[in-house]
Amino acid sequence: MTDQSLQLEDGSKIGIIGGGPAGSFCAFFILDTALRFGMDLHVDIYEPRNYTKPGPAACNMCVIVLR
Repeated sequence: MTDQSLQLEDGSKIGIIGGGPAGSFCAFFILDTALRFGMDLHVDIYEPRNYTKPGPAACNMCVIVLR
């Protein structure tokens, strides 16, 4: 495997496991950086919790919620 095979290109797809603070920030950082470099990337976040419901069912008591 060469180093070039690990580079992202326009249209690359990225999957992030977990939509908590770290996963959400990672997605934000990837998309913000891609925008700065003029790249079109697709990011999917895979999260088992249902954040459409308020309260403990969707909360793991973290400090920050990104919308």
